[in-house]
Amino acid sequence: MTANFVRFARLLCLLLLSAVTLAQPATESAKLDVVAGELAASEPLIDPEFGIAVRALGLRRTVEMWQWQLLADAEPGAIRYQAIWSQQPIASVDFDPEHRNPAMPFMSAQWLSGSALLNGQPVSPALLQTLDGWQAQAAQIDLLPENLAAIFRVEDGQLFSGNASEQPQIGDLRVSWQSLPSGPVRGLVLLNDAGLAMGEGGGLIRGMDVTTELPGLVQGARPGADLAWWLLAGLLLFLAFLLLVVLRRVRQQN
Repeated sequence: MTANFVRFARLLCLLLLSAVTLAQPATESAKLDVVAGELAASEPLIDPEFGIAVRALGLRRTVEMWQWQLLADAEPGAIRYQAIWSQQPIASVDFDPEHRNPAMPFMSAQWLSGSALLNGQPVSPALLQTLDGWQAQAAQIDLLPENLAAIFRVEDGQLFSGNASEQPQIGDLRVSWQSLPSGPVRGLVLLNDAGLAMGEGGGLIRGMDVTTELPGLVQGARPGADLAWWLLAGLLLFLAFLLLVVLRRVRQQN
C-alpha cells in the first residue's frame, strides 16, 4: 500500500511540474502601438495601362467581360449557356465553337500607396490594405491612351467598349475604378525603423477617437493574462511541494 502511494505521489508531482511548463504562455508577439492621425499620400497613384491617376491611398481597377458560361443546372445530356459579366476569364475550350470566349485583354488590378504618411511616419502598404472606405472613381476618357480612347466610351462613370451597354455582346468590356481616400485614422501598428508596419492583430480603421474600442482589431493579450498564469503556476508548485512533504513523511515512517 505504502509503495503504491509513493509511486502515485511521485507521478503526481511530475504531472504537476509538467503542467506548469505546458501552461506557460507562448512567447509574446511584438508589441503593437496605438496610433491616430491624418493619413495621406504624398504622391499620386497611376494605372499604367489606362492612364487614370489619383492622389489617394489606393487605386483599384475592376475589369469585367461579357462571357459565356455553361449552366450547371442543365438537364442530363443537355448543354445550356448563359452570358454574364465576369472579372475572371471563363475557360471555354470545351464549349462548342459558337460559345467560345475571347481572351481578356486587361485584368483587374490594385495599387497601394508607397508614399503614405501618418504623423510624419511612412505607412506600409500592408497596413493600408486593412483600411476600408473605398469610393467610386469616375473614369476620364481624356486620360486614356489614343488606342483605348478609340475603343471605350464613358457610361455611368465607367468605361464600356461595346455599342450598347443594355445589349452587350460577347467580348465587350466594362472597366471601373475605386480609390481609397485620405483621412483621419486610428489603429494598432508595429513601429520599426522603416515606420509603421503591419503586425499580428494590427490594422487601421477610420476615425481618430482612440478612447473607443478598435473594432475588428485584436488588442493582444489582456494585462491580467500573465498574472493568471503566475497564479496557476504558483498553485501547481504549492501542490507539488505538499506532495513532496507527504512523500518524505511516509518514507520516514517506514
